[in-house]
Amino acid sequence: MRKLTLRAVKLKRKLEAQGFKTVECFPGAVRKILKLPGKEKPWQEVLKALERLNLKFKVKETLTIHEVDAILVALTVRLHLEGLAETIGEPETGEIVVPRPEALKRLKTYPKRRK
Repeated sequence: MRKLTLRAVKLKRKLEAQGFKTVECFPGAVRKILKLPGKEKPWQEVLKALERLNLKFKVKETLTIHEVDAILVALTVRLHLEGLAETIGEPETGEIVVPRPEALKRLKTYPKRRK
């Protein structure tokens, strides 16, 4: 885990040096706040739960836990850009972006996508 964290810090610094804004996210917190199945559940259950929130994804036949987490992080960034996420923590020790509790209600009102 430490090696992964160090790699992430290096990538973050590199992106920020190029002018990108970065945010950190914890998919486990996203699952809890949005009342999604935990990572011990099959990935299909997470996508079904997201569909109930009017979010659909075209995916290959199977997804890894990391790919599901990437979907949750992308969703959190979208919510962040819409003002439906908040930053918790301290800049000195680390901050993460998580959905605001009211994001769940807002997601349920997103227009349904056509197939």
